[in-house]
Amino acid sequence: MMYAINQDGVKSLPSKEGEFYCPCCASKVLAKMGRIKIHHWSHLSSEINCDSRPMSEWHLEWQSHFPPEMVEVYVNKKRRADVLLPNNVAIEFQNSPISIENVIERNNHHKDGVIWVHNFIEQTMNKQFFNKKEIKKGLYRALWKNPTLIFDRHRFRGEEIYFQFSEQTLGKICWVDYSTKPYTSFSFYLETKKDFLSNFNLQAK
Repeated sequence: MMYAINQDGVKSLPSKEGEFYCPCCASKVLAKMGRIKIHHWSHLSSEINCDSRPMSEWHLEWQSHFPPEMVEVYVNKKRRADVLLPNNVAIEFQNSPISIENVIERNNHHKDGVIWVHNFIEQTMNKQFFNKKEIKKGLYRALWKNPTLIFDRHRFRGEEIYFQFSEQTLGKICWVDYSTKPYTSFSFYLETKKDFLSNFNLQAK
């Protein structure tokens, strides 16, 4: 996690000064401040009984663009949003596969909407997407050979889904045709990471 709290309940970035605790389970945490990975907090115990589980470097990098008051905000004692915007819309950064049940659970916790960002950077997109072509400036249409539950989720209200294709480019899903099996036809708007952050009056670092 990116933020822990001190004895007064104040959020803090990793620090070697003083004692800090997990804001969820109140157990002690250790500052990880190496030269390679983004600085973060880690539980001292391997048995974690809360939502503050280890995060990927990709995950932490995204969170670093948002102000502290928006990052790792708890909506209840056991559930936190990766980022919670001032309008109570949550942003969830997903680096690994996730079950539809888990998605539904998280969406139910965030009644004002969820923006999902899925990490596709390490996947070979040319082997997954077919007939990708630009319909008009910034709008693309493609076929996906092996569609995932992501498309079923697109039917949920109050949810936006982004795929991160590279370090600086994302695709926002805007249309899905469920009748084109075995290939799923979909379209997306291509935008930069800078554009995405500017939606929230933020700048890429």
